[in-house]
Amino acid sequence: MRRGKYGLGRGGSSAWESVGLKIRMSGVQIPPSAPVDGQNRTPEGPIERLKYCHRSDRIVHGRQAVLTCPTCCFDSMREVTDGEWQCEVCGTSYSFPRLRKALNTLVGQQFSEDFICELLLEAKPERYPKLGERCWKWSGLYGTLLTIDMGNCWHLVIKARHRHA
Repeated sequence: MRRGKYGLGRGGSSAWESVGLKIRMSGVQIPPSAPVDGQNRTPEGPIERLKYCHRSDRIVHGRQAVLTCPTCCFDSMREVTDGEWQCEVCGTSYSFPRLRKALNTLVGQQFSEDFICELLLEAKPERYPKLGERCWKWSGLYGTLLTIDMGNCWHLVIKARHRHA
């Protein structure tokens, strides 16, 4: 068997073919709604994907919920105390009660959808076409965030407003 550019298959095989071969060899089943050919959207579209982003959509191991860490991008943030989240990989910690009072400090940073949903609590994302086709408005109990969808469930915060009680 002649080895190709990436060490698998015949000459001229691409990186995607080698990744697919590795997945097939490992026996991993790819769900039908998985992204295809580098797309980051499910077949239902972005609106349906974001509708189910509430607390029930967090990754749960036993009783403890896990969020995606904005620093290292691992699904490794665990709730240490009430409102205090810490990453098990990089050690970064976030105090959600303090962040909720100062949402303006988040402008210019990227966060995952699960992080935004947990931060704003019961966040309802909706399209915001005034700023462009990739803009979203997240309205929750603690405030409102305007974000740009950067792909793969990551959003860049461009404006934040704290909801006064």
